Amino acid sequence: MALTSMIQPLKHAFRSGMSSRIDMDAAIAARVPFGAVAGELMTSQKLLCIPRYLKDGGAVFIDSGAFTAFRTGEPVDFDKVISTYEIIAEMTDDGDCGATGLYVVSPDAVGDQLETLRGIYAGTPENSVVPHCEH
Repeated sequence: MALTSMIQPLKHAFRSGMSSRIDMDAAIAARVPFGAVAGELMTSQKLLCIPRYLKDGGAVFIDSGAFTAFRTGEPVDFDKVISTYEIIAEMTDDGDCGATGLYVVSPDAVGDQLETLRGIYAGTPENSVVPHCEH
């Protein structure tokens, strides 16, 4: 089987760096998939803007901010990252695994596998980073 026959077409081409309210509003108005950094989001974006856009069929990825943390030397607060993921998913959930357009970046630490694992398993014991749907 040729490699080209195994490559799947992209489902979404996300526009990253849309954490500021004005950039996010523009992406939503244009109806394009976008990405934002968990630690840069305002409460209104987590509770209203992003969930409303997802419920309307939009696609959003939320990044942990690990690369920025690596560049600046500031640590990532994995508990806050996980909390942001959970808030957005809960505000979007319509009872039938409704956050279908929500993508999250696994919490990671550039060049530090142990810290990456700590980030992945931060939050609830059930590891809320891993999407879970019961039918």
